[in-house]
Amino acid sequence: MSRFDPAYFPDPETFIHSDVDELAAAAANAIAEVLAETRETQGRPARISLTGGGAGLRTARRLAAADIDWTGVEVHFGDERFVPRSDPERNSAQVREALLDRVSGYTLVDWPAPGDDGAANVDEAAASFAAAHPLPSGDSPTFDLFLLGMGGEGHVNSVFPHSPQVASDAADVMAVHDCPKPPPERMTYSLDVVRRSAHVFFLVAGSEKAEAAAAALDGADPKQWPAAGARGTSSTRWFLDEAAAAEIGR
Repeated sequence: MSRFDPAYFPDPETFIHSDVDELAAAAANAIAEVLAETRETQGRPARISLTGGGAGLRTARRLAAADIDWTGVEVHFGDERFVPRSDPERNSAQVREALLDRVSGYTLVDWPAPGDDGAANVDEAAASFAAAHPLPSGDSPTFDLFLLGMGGEGHVNSVFPHSPQVASDAADVMAVHDCPKPPPERMTYSLDVVRRSAHVFFLVAGSEKAEAAAAALDGADPKQWPAAGARGTSSTRWFLDEAAAAEIGR
């Protein structure tokens, strides 16, 4: 599915909340439902990709307080900065503090860090990670649930507008050089991985995201607004606060 055809996917649903706390509460409830439903209908724990950012971390804290069976759930992150594990800028460090250090039973699939075996540089790290953790292919979803934040310019994971990553889905895992936001080196799942996921949930808050949210929901070119190319095969849900939703439909 390297070429994005919106007709293949269900239309995105939008859920607009008065503020980021209400957004996080609603998103956490929906995430818990998907995790439980996967266990019940598929007979296995879910595979989920988590996200950081303001709305993502607030949602993570809500998940930590929720009554969720995390046993066997396979936890990933959509992207990661190629920095030491001790660096607080790592997505995993932020989400560990908000959620993963407060629950148990899950299996964590974490991105490599400088100094790891097979991670002499970001290209080698991305290649070794992809080889060690191949994703399902064929009709099986890559993820049961993929959570996404979004930048004000429409980036998701570390897939930025007009970047080599948004222009190619040749690999599930991509190394990123010269990222427009620091740090410059990162590893990311591709948009194709997102689009092969069953459910995709956006967690978006703040007026600085309003233009990008409106463009993505209006079917803009994913090369300019990468979020427009992120859809799930079963559902795509946008959880927004009123500020982020202010330009939708204008």
